[in-house]
Parts: sequence; C-alpha cells; structure tokens
Amino acid sequence: MRALIKTLLGALLGLAIGLSVCWFAGESPFTVLKVLLKSGFGTWYDFGMTLFYTSPLILTGLAVSLPLKAGLFNIGAEGQLTIGAIAAACAGAWGEQLGIHQPLAAFLFATAAAFGGGALWGLIPGVLKAKRGSHEVITTIMLNFVAAGVSSYIALYLIKDPASSNAETILVPELFQLKPFSFLDGAPVGPLFFGLI
Repeated sequence: MRALIKTLLGALLGLAIGLSVCWFAGESPFTVLKVLLKSGFGTWYDFGMTLFYTSPLILTGLAVSLPLKAGLFNIGAEGQLTIGAIAAACAGAWGEQLGIHQPLAAFLFATAAAFGGGALWGLIPGVLKAKRGSHEVITTIMLNFVAAGVSSYIALYLIKDPASSNAETILVPELFQLKPFSFLDGAPVGPLFFGLI
C-alpha cells in the first residue's frame, strides 16, 4: 500500500511540475491538462493507443526495476527490447518457411524468439560482469546503440521488402499478427496485452 501511495504522489508531483512549466511558458495549465486527458482517454481508440504506447515502457521499466532490487543497474533494457522486437519480427517473417502453420505454434514461436532475443542480449553484459568485472552500466549503455544498429541491419537487409524502395520489412503473415480488440476502434491492442492468450 505504501508503494502505491508513493507512486501516486510521484505521478501527481510530476504532473504538477509539468503544468507549472506550461504556466511559466505562457500556456494555461487547465487547457494543457484537458488536452492531455482528452487525447489519452477521450475515446476507446485514444485509450487503446495509450495502452499501446505505455505497455512497452511499463515492461521495460520492470526490466530495470527487478535487477535494481538485486543490486544491478540495467540501463540496457532499451537494447534488450529492441533485439526482442526484431527477433519477433524475424520469427513472423520466416515462421511459415520454417513450417509453422498453426496460430498457437506461431504465437509461441514469436514469443519465444522475442524472449530469447532480449535474454541473449542481456546475457552479454551479464557474462562481461561475471567474467571480466565490467561495469553493467557502461556495457549496457553501449549495447543499446549496438542493438539499434543490429536491428537496422536486419530490417534493411535480412527481412526487407524487396518489392519496396522504402526502408521497410516484408509484411508479417496474418498468422503471426495478433488481432486487436474491436471495442478499441482499431487501436493495435489485443489479448496479449491483457494476458488473455
């Protein structure tokens, strides 16, 4: 209960500071708060997009807070998320060629690829810390940039759409796409977000 109160007080303090900055900049804090609430929760679509954009941040925050409880400072959660995402994209792009044709198998394969990619990326600074004594803050910060480069290479050269001159990957087959909830009016939030698969 105490942690919940601290979290709420922190959120209210951050909101108050942000609205104060708006006031000093010459904007009405009430107008800014109204726009903030309306754009985040005004319609079911807005609420779905809020969930869509905040869920990776929440999960990445957990990837930082859990090691922090163990006395480690994992700054590399961004890189681990990036590698996990590109691993899931590769699983979707190559899954049918590997003989995966069932929805449950596709879901499990893509999920395992995402978890495995992120975990392997986190293993690098873990091994460096355990074997060489390298500080995890330095190695994980540097690996964030390496992850961005690796994922860009994979997206532009290994799973790029050959029919497009744009920098985009091939379309992931429908079998590997999670269907969004209809009541969110097209926002890309599906059962996986709520743990219903």
